[in-house]
Amino acid sequence: LSSTWPVMSGTIVEDGTVYAAAGIVSHDGTHVYALDAITGKLKWQNNTSGQLMQDDIVCGVSVQGHMLIDDGKLYLAGGNVVSPGVFDLETGKCLNTLENEWQKAPRGSELFLIDGQVRVFDKTLYSPREYIPSRYHAKYLLQAGTGGTVIQGTENAMMRVQLAKSEDEKPKLIWQQNRFIETSAVVVAQNAILAVGSLKNEDAEAKPTPVFEAYNLETGKLLFSHKLPTYAASWGLAVDRTGRSIVTLENGEVLCFGK
Repeated sequence: LSSTWPVMSGTIVEDGTVYAAAGIVSHDGTHVYALDAITGKLKWQNNTSGQLMQDDIVCGVSVQGHMLIDDGKLYLAGGNVVSPGVFDLETGKCLNTLENEWQKAPRGSELFLIDGQVRVFDKTLYSPREYIPSRYHAKYLLQAGTGGTVIQGTENAMMRVQLAKSEDEKPKLIWQQNRFIETSAVVVAQNAILAVGSLKNEDAEAKPTPVFEAYNLETGKLLFSHKLPTYAASWGLAVDRTGRSIVTLENGEVLCFGK
């Protein structure tokens, strides 16, 4: 059993205000809130963004990922025909419009601000474990770097790309690594790219080998590879301020690696 309105957006605290969204699909209602961070007092709520069309068509913003704040706007990964959802930070008014219930949108769960644009990546929260590329899905795992450069991980490649400035342009590939057959998490650190994933085993009958690896930021050259006792959890990688790496595994183990 599960709630129809889990707070799966996560929370953002900005200037003494907590922002969060509850819901799963637009048909059951999407509820976005701004609360006083100290008292919990309601500042504003939007309970109508799940329905942005006429009364007989229930379609709008869903809660299928995380939030991001930029330039007076609150963004929510919508995972539907409206993605990301965009709300006025002061009033909660939904700034999206919707005329076609089948319109195309990047239906991912992760939001990144790259060169002043909010980009949507990764699969939606409530989706099959297997990634199925289609025009309805966003791109794969991603981690944003500086100057508009991003690191993108697919099922069998790790690549550094320079995203296009407009929809008419194609991204520029800087380098590509083809070691992984599955990427679980990527982190862009100060002087390297860190990733956890699985390598194809020489024995075709054997399971893929889980590893923690680092690559040169400029060239993609492998810096080190460390075998893990089991597979890493999705997004189970973080780096602290001293350069130590924290890896979370699917069996609940947490590993710490020196800088």
